[in-house]
Amino acid sequence: MGGNFLGGAVALLYFLMFQLCGVTLAACFLNKERRYTQMILGSAAGSVLLMWLPSLWAFLFSFSITAHVLALISLLLLTVGAVFLKRPKLLPNDFPGKHKAFCRAERTLLLPLGLWLLFVFLVLHSFRYQNGEIWSSQCTYGDMSMHLGFITSIADQKTFPPMYSILPGVKLSYPFLSDSISSSLYLLGAPLRFAYVLPMLFAGAQVFFGAHLFWQRWLRDKAKTALAEILFFLNGGFGFAYFFPNLQNGTDNFTRIFTSFYETPTNLVDQNIRWVNVIVDMLIPQRATLFGWAVLFPLLYVLYRAVYEHCERYFIIAGIFAGGLVMIHTHSFLAFGLICGVWLCFAL
Repeated sequence: MGGNFLGGAVALLYFLMFQLCGVTLAACFLNKERRYTQMILGSAAGSVLLMWLPSLWAFLFSFSITAHVLALISLLLLTVGAVFLKRPKLLPNDFPGKHKAFCRAERTLLLPLGLWLLFVFLVLHSFRYQNGEIWSSQCTYGDMSMHLGFITSIADQKTFPPMYSILPGVKLSYPFLSDSISSSLYLLGAPLRFAYVLPMLFAGAQVFFGAHLFWQRWLRDKAKTALAEILFFLNGGFGFAYFFPNLQNGTDNFTRIFTSFYETPTNLVDQNIRWVNVIVDMLIPQRATLFGWAVLFPLLYVLYRAVYEHCERYFIIAGIFAGGLVMIHTHSFLAFGLICGVWLCFAL
């Protein structure tokens, strides 16, 4: 599976450097936002920069170590320049006191935190190595094989834009930046599983906490925000009711949820139940959706502030990162465009 401890450490430091610089840039250009808001938006910005900066340099130097070193240098220059010009207040005063007050005032963050912990558990158990093979869970069956192939082939072939590994000579017709972020870590020496999982865990946090920021700002009510998160992320209908009958005669009917292939409450074909759960059927297997939403929800928060709260300079930030969304997840870019169109009509 490639990689070693040293390579994993180098890849982790490289990844965290982008996250740190993203948060620092958020502190520079979103200095009126609360500290935890800057962290969420900055983390999303760091992931976007890790997807795009190596890719831009790869047009000149292929997808190589050289391109990644130049991407890191570009990031550091951008961050140092922003800090010099904006001089943000990076360290809060009276941290212990503010920390306690924050925990009392923002208890609603426990819900996105719980959703993220559930997501982490499912991601870490979605596949495993056994006898030199990779075994996937039923929700990642097919998808994981495709994405692992994209991740390794982008790093190994170094051709940019990348070729489709199954059809040599044919350019990859897919928003591949959701995989190139892991290819960068794999190229730097990280083990494949580490390179695959680490960006997903951060992207999951960006999705859940970014959605919380947007809905809280839009709905202006903690209870409505919590209800929106529950209905959106824990969707799937009442298919689980079919697994409770006959429990008095044994648990086989219930345990088939965990042991049978696609015998889940959201995929009961015999009962004509074909719901899709957002976390299990979209965010975990479909990396483009995961990384697209990790950008989309923070973008909606920034755009809402620009449109309805008259923070005009936020339009520039939203425009830059919306442009980068196209090659991360095209459908998220389309959704963002539709929402922009509706808000434009209201503004007119």
